[in-house]
Amino acid sequence: MKQLNVRFSESQSLKVSDLSDKLTMSSSDIARAALYIGLNEIMSLASKDVDRGIEFASLNAVKAK
Repeated sequence: MKQLNVRFSESQSLKVSDLSDKLTMSSSDIARAALYIGLNEIMSLASKDVDRGIEFASLNAVKAK
């Protein structure tokens, strides 16, 4: 696997850590699953309406900071 140069906000790191503990999975697996789910959601929206996909991704990028 290729390593991505991504930094998570403090709240995202805490959520990943909490889920990791609750589900007894590694933080990497939780983050990988979340990224997979999120990318699929963005792709689904963008395949129907590119502008809506851009809006959805942009709004959520701001929320994630």
